[in-house]
Amino acid sequence: MTHKAVMFSLLKFKNFGQFMMIWAVLSIVPCLYFYKQFQEVTGSIYSMVQSEHGIKLEFSKQNLLKSTKGMLDTFHILSDSNILQRAINSPNKTNIEVLEDFWRALLYSQNSLESISLLNLQGLQLINLYMDDANVHITPQNQLININKKEIFKKIQALPIHSSTILISLPQEANKTSSVHLVAPLQSGGQKRGYLFADINVDQIYDNLIKQSNLSTPEVIDSHGNYLISNIHTAVLNTNSDQNDQIGYQNLKTLSPSVWDNIKQADSGSFKTQLGWYSFVRVPLHILSPHLEDIYLLDSIGHGVIEQKENERYASILTQGGTIIALMGGLAVFFLTWNRKHNHQTIESKLALTVMEGMSALVITDKYNRIIKVNSQFSRLSGYQLHDVKGQHPSMFASGLHTKEFYKEMWNHIQQQGFWEGEVTNKRKDGKLLTELLRIQTIVDDHGDIRYYVASFVDITERKVLENKLREQSERDSLTHIPNRRKFDQVFRYHCQHIKRYPDQYKACFAICDIDHFKVINDTKGHAYGDHVIKSVAHTIKTAVRETDFIARIGGEEFAVILPHTDLKEAQEVLDRVRVMISNKHHHKITISIGFSELTSHPEDSYQRADMALYESKECGRNRVSCFSSKHSEPQA
Repeated sequence: MTHKAVMFSLLKFKNFGQFMMIWAVLSIVPCLYFYKQFQEVTGSIYSMVQSEHGIKLEFSKQNLLKSTKGMLDTFHILSDSNILQRAINSPNKTNIEVLEDFWRALLYSQNSLESISLLNLQGLQLINLYMDDANVHITPQNQLININKKEIFKKIQALPIHSSTILISLPQEANKTSSVHLVAPLQSGGQKRGYLFADINVDQIYDNLIKQSNLSTPEVIDSHGNYLISNIHTAVLNTNSDQNDQIGYQNLKTLSPSVWDNIKQADSGSFKTQLGWYSFVRVPLHILSPHLEDIYLLDSIGHGVIEQKENERYASILTQGGTIIALMGGLAVFFLTWNRKHNHQTIESKLALTVMEGMSALVITDKYNRIIKVNSQFSRLSGYQLHDVKGQHPSMFASGLHTKEFYKEMWNHIQQQGFWEGEVTNKRKDGKLLTELLRIQTIVDDHGDIRYYVASFVDITERKVLENKLREQSERDSLTHIPNRRKFDQVFRYHCQHIKRYPDQYKACFAICDIDHFKVINDTKGHAYGDHVIKSVAHTIKTAVRETDFIARIGGEEFAVILPHTDLKEAQEVLDRVRVMISNKHHHKITISIGFSELTSHPEDSYQRADMALYESKECGRNRVSCFSSKHSEPQA
């Protein structure tokens, strides 16, 4: 073999060795990453099941609560209607026909009801309308039935006046379904005159629940473990049953104690058993009516489906891994070729490496901050093509939401540190806002002078919208939809800090409002009416105060009002207006007591003075406004 042939062989061996070394180095991180992905497949599948099914069940829970509350509210309004009262007090032909027409329109508009009946005190149907084949029919007089022999009539008779609830008729034969009814006692002159009785179309409600949440067919289980609705619809929603062994029912507590124990330990969650994964959520029906018991929605997914998902995930990882390793091989060839052609790094090679390493939207500007290059991801997110922005400054994307100080601090950091990263909101070509997680990095030459700026970002708009929505929900009272105690504490301390910083320029007042005799209202008229009073008072306060004032619900029947830029005299006028409006709106049957004080730089002292003033209002007979100024030694009613 000639010397030339030997040298050529050595050169080929050297190139091959360099290629293998570069390929191995480039492949280390991807191999470690995909190995970790292999190890985490089971955990990721479980997280996926927990997340997907948990979200769907939570959505189903909210829909079920909403539909149940809607039915109860509609039925309550229906039982109090003037048309029904006229038919009860004066059951002539005209009044009966008007009532039948009213009920017919309701059945056509409410697909959740199957029939509506008017019962007398002995359980005999006086009027009955029912849906059949999408048409409403009126039962002839000679076909009206008496339900006084049925077990459910005893429950109906036990209902107090001014109440409406859901009751269950249990099946008397095997493989028969239960019936669900809406019932409300009817009264006139303080005496019971009969009952409003309606059958609920449970299958329709359940089918809508499945359709809206994209669930398969979740099991519905009562608080005693009874299957109320199963995958084959063998039973229906049974929210009042306290019996565990009814005809045609099966009990989860008996069939699978471990599953039942997991469900009873929490309000929602996911767990794994020998049968597969389960996700569940408790539906708190008791918050809608004290007569209702909670139920559970249970969704399951078998081992076969999980194994299929795991196998699909393994195959996906192998495909991705093989593709990446092959790409690393191609990249190794590229680097080897590039290294042979270039003996030293240039500013262009550094720029190429920076672009290659980025997987996000990229904008490259020259040293004068004029755009010279963008990638396809940038065009997809912003809507701009290169010819739209080339030669322009990135300030053309500004949304106007950031101050000049913000950009000044950004560029100072870039000049000093060589990079900057943070959240920025820019504007797309179509005018929509785009929230970005942005990183700006400088590219310098051998002398340390900046030659290019490389900005890379990812779109986090949807994540920010979700964060803001969750933050708003956490700071809102679910009953009155005004700020809650958590939000109040933030605003309250902000105003106190503002006073501390500007003691001579800024002033504000703070008041605590408490509904008088609220416990008596709850005890005599029920929690549902108490909730109505709380919502009414909150709405009245919000209407009576000024637009700049802040109102929050800070306790059961307590509300807080912060009045910025207000002295004690002006606060007295505003709060007196609130007190009078609430009393007048409720015909002097609902009143509030108010205590207030000026805000100081000490939050605890300000709150304590307003609380003491509220106590003074209560002691002086309620339905009044009292002030406890920091300049006085005791409250002034």
